[in-house]
Amino acid sequence: MRAKPLLRVCASLVIAGCAGPQPGPPAPPSRQSVELLSAREALNSALHQCTETYSYSPRTATDIPEHALAAHELQWNQCAYSAVRTYERANPKLAPMYEQLISLYEQMTNEITAGTLTRSERHTRTEEELKAIAQAEHAQIAAANLQQAQQNQQIQNVIDTIRMFGITGVRM
Repeated sequence: MRAKPLLRVCASLVIAGCAGPQPGPPAPPSRQSVELLSAREALNSALHQCTETYSYSPRTATDIPEHALAAHELQWNQCAYSAVRTYERANPKLAPMYEQLISLYEQMTNEITAGTLTRSERHTRTEEELKAIAQAEHAQIAAANLQQAQQNQQIQNVIDTIRMFGITGVRM
């Protein structure tokens, strides 16, 4: 009957972090990071579908005057905004950044038609915003993976401690 108090002490030590890291294969990606990557893939697919539907992409549009919009550009924009808002539901932590990007892009598009901003300037500012979003997404995925790895390590530490003290009848 000595095993129960011993188990509590061991578990307390492990949870407190007294057990060191154990060597082993790298932890698989967390469920959250897999979901985020899947949602990101769905966003990319939806944006590709917008391009297919409207025969326009801001990345490949050429020979358009600096103060003009391409044919079907506004329709593509609306399609893209819809795709981004769907993505936001899967990743609400970054929704404010995406909403800021949409608002800025709409404003800059209006400025292009008013002749106060060029397409090149809009492209540069959009790329800056997208870079910041990508960094935030990478940090979010890394944090989710780190959290999952820490949880996995805690569980492994408990299992190793139980095995070390030879407590029988415990299955994991």
